[in-house]
Amino acid sequence: METAMPSARPNAPTPRLRRLRPVAMLAVLALVLGACKTDLYTKLSEREANEMVALLLDKGITASRVGAKDGTSSVQVEDGRFAQAVEVLKAGGYPRQSFTNMGEVFKGGGLIASPTEERARYVYALSEELSKTISSIDGVLSARIHVVLPKNDLLKQDATPSSASVFIRHDQEAPLKTLLPQIKMLVANSIEGLSYEKVSVVFVPVDRSQNAGAALAAPAQAAA
Repeated sequence: METAMPSARPNAPTPRLRRLRPVAMLAVLALVLGACKTDLYTKLSEREANEMVALLLDKGITASRVGAKDGTSSVQVEDGRFAQAVEVLKAGGYPRQSFTNMGEVFKGGGLIASPTEERARYVYALSEELSKTISSIDGVLSARIHVVLPKNDLLKQDATPSSASVFIRHDQEAPLKTLLPQIKMLVANSIEGLSYEKVSVVFVPVDRSQNAGAALAAPAQAAA
């Protein structure tokens, strides 16, 4: 009568393998979570990216800032919250406007510009610089300045005065209208031949909390 041989038992995991298992699981989990994120905006300054991440986190949307080798930053969110995150940031005035400075406008292009082209460049650069300055005021979401510098004849007695129109879109909680005299003075003092009375300013208040709330509520309504 043959005696049955006992079946071979699998080797039990060593203590070292048992310690490595949680580490491996965490690594896999990190890869999975990382694969579920996508770039929302790229080529941002570190400050703006941090502000955008803070706003998204405040609204319950998981977001993170990722630095790039060129010194810029990206904002990443989960794939499923991409559209929602865009709407929340849009309501908050992000991403901020980008402006062209004087040096970039008058960068040498190899061709000699006509006086008319040089004047157009100057007016554009001036508008960009002033728009950038006003956009840096707390509470301003966006700003545009349109400058008119008439080409007056030196022999003409009744010269057409310069003028400027300022459009400011701002958070309704920010008391921007109290700064109206300072804003008009800033623009008038920055443009030759422009008087305080020839600067017009339009304020457009925006309820950022309501717009952000609508963006957050939209997915829930769609699901219902």
